[in-house]
Amino acid sequence: MRAALLVAVMVSGCQGPRVRLSATPLEGTRPQLVLLECNLSGFPARPRFAWKLPPGVKTSGTPPLDEGALLVQLADRLRTAETVECTAIGEGDPRKSGPGPGNLTATARLALGPLEINAARAAGSQLTVEGAGFGPQAAEDDAVWLVPARGRALKADHACPGASWSESKLSVCLPKLSKDPYQVRVQSGGRLALGPAVTLP
Repeated sequence: MRAALLVAVMVSGCQGPRVRLSATPLEGTRPQLVLLECNLSGFPARPRFAWKLPPGVKTSGTPPLDEGALLVQLADRLRTAETVECTAIGEGDPRKSGPGPGNLTATARLALGPLEINAARAAGSQLTVEGAGFGPQAAEDDAVWLVPARGRALKADHACPGASWSESKLSVCLPKLSKDPYQVRVQSGGRLALGPAVTLP
């Protein structure tokens, strides 16, 4: 069993302004301190920022919440993933975006906390993964991967009939694979957890 803590994830449209939210843990701090940074592209001028923090994530000290960087601390013994959100709100460019200020926005979300795989088993065309921190539902970039000893990783289907996604249990459909051992990996909220190897039936 291995757990992952932090990686970056981006949530925004394919065109127009974009936001990328990154997280950098500060080594040797307890409670764990993390520097969050809301990185921008596509804004004609510097926007203002708005942050949303879940109960398990608090600001360190009393920093301003309208800046693009924020130092936070994670609650001790955080058992489930917590999602932070940064929204950039910019003034519209009348030459490109039409009238009205504040019409350029982009939002990014990032999962903080543990992501663990405790068990994985294959039966028929289904793979069941048990653990913690998967999130209540799959986001666009979330996935279950099967990694062979040699060759490229293959993605399982988590939107097929009979598939499900919850905080502690996943059920996905297996792609067509040879009967060899594959390591199970779960990607959720920008984090990656490495699980055990399973041999397909």
